[in-house]
Amino acid sequence: MSALNLNYRHLYYFWVVAKEGGVTRAAERLGVAVQTISMQLSLLEKAVGKTLFAPQGRRLVLTEAGRLALNYADQIFLLGEQLQEALAEDDIGKSIDDLNTISADMIEKLYGISADKYSSAAVYVGGVSTAEEIACFDAVDESAASDILAACEKRIEDLKTQVESYNPDELPKLNTPVLLTKGNSVYMCLSNDNDKAEEIIG
Repeated sequence: MSALNLNYRHLYYFWVVAKEGGVTRAAERLGVAVQTISMQLSLLEKAVGKTLFAPQGRRLVLTEAGRLALNYADQIFLLGEQLQEALAEDDIGKSIDDLNTISADMIEKLYGISADKYSSAAVYVGGVSTAEEIACFDAVDESAASDILAACEKRIEDLKTQVESYNPDELPKLNTPVLLTKGNSVYMCLSNDNDKAEEIIG
């Protein structure tokens, strides 16, 4: 299948369904009818020739193909946001591999952490060729800090799956991550010198 035949709106609907955990919640988030979402998913599955979701009771769960598609969708839509930010920069020549901040909306999509879990957050992600990523959260309470820590752990596992397929040289950064809490603050750092990062965080 040519990339030109992939409908990115269908892919976006799939992405939101996967992140929201179901068609109904995705429809509410997108402000469209449930039937519209279901049709878009059906068209995407037909286009890629794979089943992306499987019913499990009253829920939909990702198939193996769906998990793979979600990993790529994460990268596609993260790059879309970075593209908008890069084009808005005065210095258009800025390297794509620089770390870029991401919005609260993108934090929720990539990490599954809603804005009501933290009082402040800063997340910086690398470009296509690097797994470097820094995240700092000030959680609203101890329970939220625990949820954020778990979300960061899942983010690391998701990144491992992604880089295994296109840049395995980045795996060492993910195998020795800095991930720690201080009070209700949560810190994650994926870099070439994680020992130094941990020393700086203290």
